[in-house]
Amino acid sequence: AQINDAFDKAKAQVRIYGGGQTTTASVQTDKANLPAVLAIVLDCLRNPTFPAAEFDKLKQERLARLESQKQDPQALAFNLATRLSEPYSKGHPFETLPYDDEIAAIKALKVEDVRAFYKNFYGAQAATLAVVGSFDEPALRKTVKSQLAGWKAPQAYARIPLQLFKNTATAKAQAIQTDDKANAMFVTMLKYPLRDDSPDYPAVYMANYILGDGFL
Repeated sequence: AQINDAFDKAKAQVRIYGGGQTTTASVQTDKANLPAVLAIVLDCLRNPTFPAAEFDKLKQERLARLESQKQDPQALAFNLATRLSEPYSKGHPFETLPYDDEIAAIKALKVEDVRAFYKNFYGAQAATLAVVGSFDEPALRKTVKSQLAGWKAPQAYARIPLQLFKNTATAKAQAIQTDDKANAMFVTMLKYPLRDDSPDYPAVYMANYILGDGFL
C-alpha cells in the first residue's frame, strides 16, 4: 500500500511482469520523479519478500481459473493442440500440462520453492535498460548502478531454445467431447522453421494476421 501511494503521488505507472524467460519492469513517470520511482522498482526486484499470504491468494486465483478452463471448449482445444504440436519432455520449462496435472503441480507448490528459484536464478548480469524521454542521465546511471551492481544469480543465464518437433510432421486429429457446452471450438496448427530475419517473414506475418490475428 505504501508503494502504491508513492506511485500515485508521483503519477507513475509501473508494471512488473514475467513471461517466457525474462522479468520486465516498465515505468512511466515524469523527469522529476523518475529517480525515486526507479529506486523503488529496483528495490522491489532486488529485495522481494514473497509474503506467504499473498502467495496463497495467488495460488487460489490461479486454481480457480484453471478449474473454469477445464470446462471451456476453447481452452481445452488450445491446450490439446499445443501439447500435440509441442511435445516437450516431462519437466521441461516449455511443457504444456493437461489442466489436471497443472492444478496438481500448483497445489504442490510452496512459497519456499518460489523463494529458492528467485535466489538461484534472478540477477542483473544479463539485464538491459532502455530509457526514452527527458531524464537526467548521470543521476539515472548512479541509481541503477547502486541498485544492480554486483547482483548476479548463482546460476548462469542460458537461453532455452524453442524446438520444432519433426515427429509432428504427420497430420493428426484428436477431439474432446464437452457434453454440457453448446458451442464447439476447432483449432489447427501448422509449424514450420522460420525466423524473423527470413525474407519470407513479412509475407507470412501479414498472411497470418489477415487470416486469424486481425479483424477476422
